Amino acid sequence: MDWCELKIKNVASSMEGAIWWGVASAIDQWRNNPSQDARPRKRPTDKELVECLRVRAWTGAELYEFAKEYSVNQGAINIDRNGMRSQKHDALAICLFREYKSVDIGDGADHVEEIARVWVRAISEVRNIIAEYNGREGNNLYSFCMKALWYYQPEHATMWDRHAVVAMNHIIKIKRHRKNIKNESDAVAFLRDFENLHARWLPTITADIADQARLLGMTYPYTRRVLDKALWLIGKGLDKKIPKGKDKASCESVPNDFYAMLARNSDLRVATEKKFDLTKSV
Repeated sequence: MDWCELKIKNVASSMEGAIWWGVASAIDQWRNNPSQDARPRKRPTDKELVECLRVRAWTGAELYEFAKEYSVNQGAINIDRNGMRSQKHDALAICLFREYKSVDIGDGADHVEEIARVWVRAISEVRNIIAEYNGREGNNLYSFCMKALWYYQPEHATMWDRHAVVAMNHIIKIKRHRKNIKNESDAVAFLRDFENLHARWLPTITADIADQARLLGMTYPYTRRVLDKALWLIGKGLDKKIPKGKDKASCESVPNDFYAMLARNSDLRVATEKKFDLTKSV
């Protein structure tokens, strides 16, 4: 059993806490635009990025802001061969819009296979653009394409990554999924389990969204994004430490106080991004 699995054993009972954090974090990212990087910068909000795609493709600059926010801007995305980086970003933005907006999913449709298929197709098209602009064999940008997909299909897709896979394997108690999803069959298998987990926890997610609407002044429509964030938290093996100072509460000791504090306090939400160590930010 590796370190991450050991840590998951300690936080496995905190799915409710992870979901509450997921709601607070998703809402914060939806409406606020300061980046949570070590050196904060202004960035488009999730709302701006999603709503833009309803009418047009991202600009290359908007695509690069997204890539920086999710740390998928390095390497092939960032190479500036012959001063053509901005043109490459423009071409990638148009490519993703063409590929991802082609998915027509009804509310009652089983969308898993179509989501996986369009993701694989986008990887191939992105690889061709990278090859053209970087002057060498293209790269398979799995994570870049995965994370971008949610913005185009927020009702049906998820930003799954290796941390979500680790958490999923623990929750279903079967090491069914490899940490790195690199083909369509792996994506379909993960997404089927994700959908089952989403159905199981949807009442908790929707109840938490309603509760936090009173705290945060807005509701949030994308329940799969909340589950993705909860899985990320658990998959990272993050601790539930007690904040120092006057706000002493933990997920186990005073859960209602802890959750309400997390929802209201952006510093605490940032702390959860840094190994859930609330002692260092309060």
